[in-house]
Amino acid sequence: TAPPRTARSPFNSHVPEDYIASLTQAYGRSSFMSMDTTAVRIPDHVLYRPVPEGGGVLLDLDRREYFALDDVAVRMWEVLSDAGTVSSVVECLVLEYDIDRSSLQDDADRFVRTLAERNLVQVSDI
Repeated sequence: TAPPRTARSPFNSHVPEDYIASLTQAYGRSSFMSMDTTAVRIPDHVLYRPVPEGGGVLLDLDRREYFALDDVAVRMWEVLSDAGTVSSVVECLVLEYDIDRSSLQDDADRFVRTLAERNLVQVSDI
């Protein structure tokens, strides 16, 4: 079998660091907790397209905007699309990448919160 891939933050190429910082400040550490019991639904106005050179693009048809995703974010999106929960993302990707569960949970939580802030997903408690 192939060795596990090393994960990078899914935000490196498509979400400015100051935006991540503003999310952390807005939610604070106490409310920026794990979204482990969160169900995720992709609205009809959001489309995903892979990019041949790597990564992918989310298209918001309502706002006519697009968002670039790196390879890790693409994998998170694929699992979210199939399974619909943040916990599924963590369970799947912890097996695929050489990353500790806590770091992956933080990345997955931030990823879904960022998507929700931009109306690219709808979240609800399970």
